[in-house]
Amino acid sequence: MSRSHIDLLRDPHFITNTIIEHNQLRNILSRLNTPVLIDYAQDLIKTIVITEFNKQTPTAAIIPIVDASSPIKKEILSTVLSEKELDIIHRYALDITQASLNLSKEPMGMGFNGDKALGTDQHVFAILGPHRGQYYGEIAVVFKRELMLHPSSHFSIPAATLFPNGHVYTCLPWVIDYGTQDSRIHQFYKSKLHCSVSGYEYAAATLLIAIIGKDNKTTSIDMNDVIRWWEKVDSHMVFESYLPSRIPLSYIDHVYMPEIVFNSLTCQAQHSARTIFRDKLTVTNNNGKLYETYLFEQFTKRFDPNTNELSTSKGTMINLFA
Repeated sequence: MSRSHIDLLRDPHFITNTIIEHNQLRNILSRLNTPVLIDYAQDLIKTIVITEFNKQTPTAAIIPIVDASSPIKKEILSTVLSEKELDIIHRYALDITQASLNLSKEPMGMGFNGDKALGTDQHVFAILGPHRGQYYGEIAVVFKRELMLHPSSHFSIPAATLFPNGHVYTCLPWVIDYGTQDSRIHQFYKSKLHCSVSGYEYAAATLLIAIIGKDNKTTSIDMNDVIRWWEKVDSHMVFESYLPSRIPLSYIDHVYMPEIVFNSLTCQAQHSARTIFRDKLTVTNNNGKLYETYLFEQFTKRFDPNTNELSTSKGTMINLFA
């Protein structure tokens, strides 16, 4: 999820709504045949969330528990729902709240000050191609290419963060710096490429050739030149993609992680990873530079050297949350 979405995890009302939208809980709540009973169930969830917030954030202002009649409402709900269903509601509400609080304490992403101005805090950051940025963590997630057809997905070269600080004008010396923050952000907006727009691949390839060949003043660049350049530069210099703020697990194509990282996970997390990803999960005994090299080799294997034509697939994908 995006940095802005993670920030919402500090809001108990947002967490309550998230829990209510959980598929299994929605199935249970659908059995409640009156608006009053549905309100009782939602109030019960809200009480669990707020109680946990107050327990885990003792230094913050105490959030008032708006409903002191939860035991009575729970008793009424027990006439319609089984004890097992009530336990599921309590367990899911507690687990999701605790996970949300833990994630909000150590949010992912670098939290660059310019992200909000650029609008990139609304996206999940990724690299369109092999990722060399080991400083972002050792778990590598490969998404399915269809995700780039989502209306919210786009990419740029170089990374968005290089526009406000002016470093982009060293990478792209043919771009004029008008000197103001607004003009630089506007140039980032104009540099964005969308995979659903015809001809995006030609624009991306032309820009990549210009960047790689500018020092030697050549446009004679092949795939081997691209791979060698990609391997030695920082990930902020290559195609940085900006994905939707929330991505379903079904759009994950593969997950890589070192064995030492996998073993550091809780037994429950290990079981969940193996159950959810199955043969899409690769745990390797490579570490450090060996792991970085291993990942790069795995990613570059995905390039087909015999492809004579660029992909002409076009379209738009929209996720509808039920």
